[in-house]
Amino acid sequence: MKNEVHIIKYSSIISLSRVFCFIFLTFLCCGININAGKFEPQVSSLSHPSSSREYGGREGDEFTHARIQKKGPITAIRIRAVWHFIVGLQICYGQRWSQYVGGPFGKLQEVPLFPGESITQIRGSYSSYLHKLELITDQGRQFSFGQDRGILFNAIPPKKDTVLRYVSGRSDYFIKAIRFHWDVKPGQREE
Repeated sequence: MKNEVHIIKYSSIISLSRVFCFIFLTFLCCGININAGKFEPQVSSLSHPSSSREYGGREGDEFTHARIQKKGPITAIRIRAVWHFIVGLQICYGQRWSQYVGGPFGKLQEVPLFPGESITQIRGSYSSYLHKLELITDQGRQFSFGQDRGILFNAIPPKKDTVLRYVSGRSDYFIKAIRFHWDVKPGQREE
């Protein structure tokens, strides 16, 4: 009789440990699925734009157009370039210009966009500062500043029907680094 009691207790412990093992494995599998969901691409919306990596060096003062971009879509861009340096940058959002960032060297060139036109691709090059920017619009126009030198890049929106909404980066006497932020056009709903 004592042996039967021990066998029953032992088999209960084995059954109980199997239940706990099953529960543990279930939570473990659920945890893996939850974590896997974190790596899925995020849907772009006006409150959560996606961005490129930062192209350039780590020095300089940080700047961002995150607030002013709420004034409207990009309607014009001013870029100052000398030889193979992008010296300065200023962007018009709606009818409001951002603060100029960069140095005073070279001629400031202004590129107005047509009504409804947006920037959909940016190519360029960089090292510890920005060497070249080439802006490409959804109407097929291209504007190039500076010269290729260093590491080449090609920044495009991660999702169809998104455009350049604003930039951020680092500057001092040159544009040291730049990051591109993409989203749907203002007033356009994402399907």
